Amino acid sequence: MSKRVAPLAAITIGILFSFSACTTWAPPVSPPNLDTVNKNCQQTVKDGTYYSAAFDGTFFWAAGSGGRLTRIDENNIAENQKSFTDQDLKGMWSGDGKILVCGDNGTILYSADGKDFSLINTDSKEDLNSATSFNNTFFIGGSRGTILSSSEGTTWSQIQLPVQNDIISIEANDEMIMAITKETDYFISTDGVTWSWKNYNEYYEGYADLCIFNSLENMGDTFFVVGQMKDDPDRPFVMYTESGEIWFYKPLTEINGTDPSTLFPLNINSLGFNLDQIIAACNKGRLLTITNCAECNKMDEYTQQDLYDVIFGNEKLLMVGADYTHSIVDTNNIRQYNIKPEQAYEDYNYRGAIIIDVRSDEEWAEGHIAGALHIPVGEIGANLLKQVPDKTTTLIFYCAVGGRAQTALEEALKMGYQQVYNLGGISEWPYEIE
Repeated sequence: MSKRVAPLAAITIGILFSFSACTTWAPPVSPPNLDTVNKNCQQTVKDGTYYSAAFDGTFFWAAGSGGRLTRIDENNIAENQKSFTDQDLKGMWSGDGKILVCGDNGTILYSADGKDFSLINTDSKEDLNSATSFNNTFFIGGSRGTILSSSEGTTWSQIQLPVQNDIISIEANDEMIMAITKETDYFISTDGVTWSWKNYNEYYEGYADLCIFNSLENMGDTFFVVGQMKDDPDRPFVMYTESGEIWFYKPLTEINGTDPSTLFPLNINSLGFNLDQIIAACNKGRLLTITNCAECNKMDEYTQQDLYDVIFGNEKLLMVGADYTHSIVDTNNIRQYNIKPEQAYEDYNYRGAIIIDVRSDEEWAEGHIAGALHIPVGEIGANLLKQVPDKTTTLIFYCAVGGRAQTALEEALKMGYQQVYNLGGISEWPYEIE
């Protein structure tokens, strides 16, 4: 990213203006063996694209071009569903047993039970691109600044935002709802009726490089936007905000231990979230794992087709994309388990992580990282749970060179700990040694 981005952390974005809804419409552990992954998980049908995915608690779902709506089980067995349309389906939302699908030419499919879908008739002819739920109300973002809303999925009202750009993505958390356009407009509402509006490129002109928005995703209190740099579209970015007033870039200093530019062109199309890591669906069949450590990001290629969406469910990840690609992999296969000393130091001091020395008693006595626990690698199975009973705790293992730390990490995974990392050897630690 441009070095001019730094001032963004101190800039507060004001509200331009507000506007209201109108017009009611009637209803009618180790790196994966990619050869094995591709053989067992990859299925493609040519001449179509899955644009969006969802998880209903039991099944994965994928929606795509030509009205393709598919239910997929955890073994990647797909069953196409009757969608009542041949319009391209662009967005999906699932929750509380309900599934909402939207697509071109005003297409809305709704299922109140996650099984039987109805084609909802509205007067809208806009292309509908993304769906979400906020305050017990469904929202759909569409072309030419259109947002549709419904409390029960059958009767829809229109909110006309003051732009002609297409709403490409809409997301919500408990506090607010946000929508974006590719032209970097972003809209925020705390009630789903009155919306504020800003254009990112216009507001930050002269402070940050101009960009193009690709997708908006929500994780807890934080909204993430991904896209490409306008003057260098081969180069992606990830940025985030909690309120829309202050934006930060997520640094990608290294990917696979090298300069990210070696992987360009790199297009990030969508994000998924697994504990403390971000998983990005990218072009050329690649998944990018983004960690808190700016140098620890990794990328693996799973297929030749561009990937457009990812979704997690039951310790599995579904990726979907071009040529009706749908693949399921275990979550452990896509996580990054290495960590740099600088990030380990920050996680230990500010995020509650625990550093664990797995060397022998003699090695421990000769010197160890200040504040670390000592559990020899052979005692991990017997003593780790006693000393760290909370399995959601971030664990950072180290030894002399990293081999025993990796053994301890894998043992911890088997015990149910998920946020586990290998620091390597103590000689790499630049901070205090006791």
